[in-house]
Amino acid sequence: MKVSEIGEFNLIDRIKSMIGRHGDDVRIGIGDDAALVSFDGSEVLLTTDVLVENVHFTNEIPPHSIGYKSIAVNISDIAAMGGKPKHILVSLSLPENTEIDFVDEMYKGMIDCAKKYNAGIVGGNMSRSSEIVINVTVTGTVEPENLRKRSTASVGDSILVTGSLGGSAAGLLAIEKGIVDQGGYHNNDLIKKHLYPKARIEESRFLAKLGSRAVEDISDSLFLDLSNICLASNVGAVIDVSKIPVALEAKEIKKAIDCNPLNLALSGGEDYELLLTASKEQAKNMIESLMIETGTELSEIGEIVEGSGVRLIDPDGEEFDYEKSGFDHFKGAK
Repeated sequence: MKVSEIGEFNLIDRIKSMIGRHGDDVRIGIGDDAALVSFDGSEVLLTTDVLVENVHFTNEIPPHSIGYKSIAVNISDIAAMGGKPKHILVSLSLPENTEIDFVDEMYKGMIDCAKKYNAGIVGGNMSRSSEIVINVTVTGTVEPENLRKRSTASVGDSILVTGSLGGSAAGLLAIEKGIVDQGGYHNNDLIKKHLYPKARIEESRFLAKLGSRAVEDISDSLFLDLSNICLASNVGAVIDVSKIPVALEAKEIKKAIDCNPLNLALSGGEDYELLLTASKEQAKNMIESLMIETGTELSEIGEIVEGSGVRLIDPDGEEFDYEKSGFDHFKGAK
């Protein structure tokens, strides 16, 4: 059997069962956005991610944005857990013919992102390889009252999402189809969300104080990441697709490419917005308060229900015809 036959998420479950029980110092292990361990009286978050050339980026992408994004996606995991990033380790595998200017610009992007979120790059490793591979590990801290997990959604909760969805997928399409030339990458709004994602640290910690329950950042897709919350919490979910905040970029790309903006919002992935649940009583207050506090929109898009899995409906309550998709590292888009 090959990994492509079982897929990324089944492979993770397989590895998790092999590892078995953790020590008492591990409060949260495999299966959430970050691990949580007790260390010398402190609660420490640990997360890691890898970006691989020709899988996550190509040589068409400016090196500054490659570096920036490699840090941001890890800090987004810390945000999903309600924490604050602290220290960063960066390991690079580079082909021998990599230009020094490329490495310089990539590190400038990493440093810019780290500074934005008050974290510091403190070490790492380097190796030779046939393609560029960037592995980033981020540590963070979280107070017990701010800690958030995927497994705490309750039946009757509202489902909410920050910002808008589909913008990153639209940017990727623009790059793949050559709609934007390289000279315009840094300033073009159509692809900025793909190249420079935001980690919602401030928003997550504020929402925790207002009573958010289950939280995850949207990396694979709205559909798959909500499915993760449902699986971890032993619940189901119903989403009204008319309430999903579709990004302007996803609507703009339709002018040049035959695509469905709503599908980009549902299955595009890499938006790194927060997906969360909260009691219905708290939801309205959260929507109003988050805008006042941070200027970030929060939209209510559905409800947690009994059962399992995610159902999509239209405004009339009818089943929405949708081909379930999202990103799996071993199967690709599915």
